[in-house]
Amino acid sequence: GLMAVFFLPRSWLVAHTVFAMLATIAFTGAALVDGAGVVYVIVRADVVVAAVLGPILTVELAWRSMRERAVLALTDPLTGVRNLRGMWRAMVPMVARSGRTGEAVAVAVADIDGFKSVNDDYGHDVGDEVIRHVAKQLTTHVGDLGVVARSGGEEFTIALIHPSVDTLCESVRTIPTRLSGGPEAPTVTLSVGVTFVTHGTATTPRDVANAAHRQADQVMYEQKRAGGNGVRVRR
Repeated sequence: GLMAVFFLPRSWLVAHTVFAMLATIAFTGAALVDGAGVVYVIVRADVVVAAVLGPILTVELAWRSMRERAVLALTDPLTGVRNLRGMWRAMVPMVARSGRTGEAVAVAVADIDGFKSVNDDYGHDVGDEVIRHVAKQLTTHVGDLGVVARSGGEEFTIALIHPSVDTLCESVRTIPTRLSGGPEAPTVTLSVGVTFVTHGTATTPRDVANAAHRQADQVMYEQKRAGGNGVRVRR
């Protein structure tokens, strides 16, 4: 029974539970037909049900709680996208896959221009609304090509993978840089720096991912110094 919790689909757990309940009901009915006392039979049935199902359901609830906590540990609570830890958890395997398959990987760092003035002029609640809206719009743009993470206060990291470099170029060059901040918030612009992963002499996928992220961050600041509100790509 306990094996069903960890290794088998939830449908097997449901089947096991239903079977245990039906078997208990059948044995209870047979005992009553044989003349056993009603109270004795009911108590015995309760003990059997608790013994059979109790450990399984307890472990299932504990396992579900652990899974939920694991997801929350990788998620930014304000936006619902990945946090910094979740970003690395997604990007490193993506880079490793690229090394095996030859697929192209692009890394983009996007920073909201002049965000401090949003907080100063409109307040932190509106600032939070802006961050949520930007995260949502970036996630919509990326779609199935990759992941979006909030990697800093008003900074987002995007990692994309695809067999076609041209497809990735089109996706990163069209990252929206003028975005609605929400119904009660101002329109904001983004400075976006993009680079493509090169495996080179880096020893591990984490090293490759780190190098790509650092370079994308540098390119983003180049765009910001040039006036912001745009996408700058370095290949």
